[in-house]
Amino acid sequence: MAKALARLGWDYDHHQGSHMIPRQGAPPHRRLTSPDHDPIQTGTLAAIMRAPGIDRDQLRRLLD
Repeated sequence: MAKALARLGWDYDHHQGSHMIPRQGAPPHRRLTSPDHDPIQTGTLAAIMRAPGIDRDQLRRLLD
């Protein structure tokens, strides 16, 4: 997930426990909380994908 977010312009900001906190590189510099473990539950993955506005097909392309 970190790889896909990096390709969308989200930069690593910090870690908090078992979660990674990336930050959007361009304004408004939003932050997103993402678990740093596998597997990510379906509902959690859907919520993470909603923040940058991507769908399942776009995520697959970003991870290739």
